[in-house]
Amino acid sequence: MGAEGCASSEPRTGAKLDSPGWKLAYRIPEACAATGYKRSKLYEIIKAGKIAILKDGSCTLILRSELERYLNSLRPARIGIGIDSDGAARRARKAATSEMPHDGGSP
Repeated sequence: MGAEGCASSEPRTGAKLDSPGWKLAYRIPEACAATGYKRSKLYEIIKAGKIAILKDGSCTLILRSELERYLNSLRPARIGIGIDSDGAARRARKAATSEMPHDGGSP
């Protein structure tokens, strides 16, 4: 038995963890690997009720369809807007505004 009282997460020979149709449900570490989320972020999403989990004794599982549903519900990011919290987007807007031509008068 692996972590959390679940069966081993080792894929069959030749199969990859992210192969379509390989698994119906993922343990938490596998769900993190499949989505790219860190463990703490995944638990935050679960706690917010955005992803449902299944419990089988001490084993926590997330259905593949549940992960797909959640990820498909996310809006596409607008590249270059609000990417970081240190003001890079604000600086980019300011730079773009300052490069606009003036309407007469001195620069």
